[in-house]
Amino acid sequence: MGIYNILDADVECPVCGQSAEANIQFRLGWLDLNQYQLGDRLVWCRGGIHEPKTRPPDGNLEGEGVAECSNCHAEYWVIVRVVADTIESVGVDQLREE
Repeated sequence: MGIYNILDADVECPVCGQSAEANIQFRLGWLDLNQYQLGDRLVWCRGGIHEPKTRPPDGNLEGEGVAECSNCHAEYWVIVRVVADTIESVGVDQLREE
C-alpha cells in the first residue's frame, strides 16, 4: 500500500464473524504512519505526502483501507469515514470482494 496511516478499531470480520480489533491501513490525511483511534482528529497536511492534496470541504471524506483481523488474521477492505476532520466510523466494504 506504500505509505499510510493506521487506525485501530473493532470491526466485525467478514471471514470469521468475530468482532475483534483490526489494524487498518488507510490513506487519508498526512501520511506518516500516524496511529489513530475512532474519534481522533485527522491531521490533513503537515508537509510530506498527504491524500487528498488539500483538505476536503468541511473536512468530510470517505476512503478505503485494508484491515487485518486480530482473531483469524484475514485481510479485508473497509471504508473509513471522516466527518468534520474526525474519524467517525469504519465498516467492512461490502462491495469489494478481493
